[in-house]
Amino acid sequence: MVQYEGSLYRVTRWEELAPVHLERGGSVGEWRLWGTRLSDEEIRKGVVDAAERMLEK
Repeated sequence: MVQYEGSLYRVTRWEELAPVHLERGGSVGEWRLWGTRLSDEEIRKGVVDAAERMLEK
């Protein structure tokens, strides 16, 4: 999941792009993401499922 402009999205595609070179040296990674917006119910279910997995260990 990723948050963007106050909404949560399920990532459906993640593309790593070539590093962006900085003027003062070095570079920084860049990514392009695609996703579908999650409903409140999907968010609740995801939180409950994650909590249950943590308690199992």
